[in-house]
Amino acid sequence: MASESIELMILGALMDRPMSAYEMDKEMDIRNVRRWIRISPPSVYRNLIRLYEEGCADGKVVKEGEMPEKTIYSITEKGKERLHELMHRTAAQPA
Repeated sequence: MASESIELMILGALMDRPMSAYEMDKEMDIRNVRRWIRISPPSVYRNLIRLYEEGCADGKVVKEGEMPEKTIYSITEKGKERLHELMHRTAAQPA
């Protein structure tokens, strides 16, 4: 089971914009997320797929030019509810 911190980071990034698992992994680097929580590239992929399977994210397969197909994930209403739940739970914890 993923840590709530990883779910929070992934769902929060999907609130900004839909993206592929590869883009999500790069977003974790850009936002320096790995300085605060341990999240490896395979963990990003695995947790994004799990959130999709749980209905917290939706996926659409796209093909751009000669590039291989990729799945673009977006947050669902269930995912937004989960994100807000995680945000409240995290904010309620002592610093």
